Amino acid sequence: MVLFYSFVFGQKENILVQKLRDNQTLMKSDMDKGYKELLPLEKQANKENNSKAKLEVLNNKAFYYFTQAQYDKAYKYARQLEKEASK
Repeated sequence: MVLFYSFVFGQKENILVQKLRDNQTLMKSDMDKGYKELLPLEKQANKENNSKAKLEVLNNKAFYYFTQAQYDKAYKYARQLEKEASK
């Protein structure tokens, strides 16, 4: 079973991380719109080299593919998430 959750990163949450958490909330009500909004957030996370935001992106992607019953892709992103989070 794969569990999806928002990561807690101490008391100082940056704006991009919060946007990604809000994105996951949006995905729960409008999956397609949430995924479309995720892509520019992913670009921003990579551009800023924001490791916390990158983890949230992986979390949201795994969540998206899991809910779309694309389990191979969901597993791929969940494994990536696990690997990056352990660093």
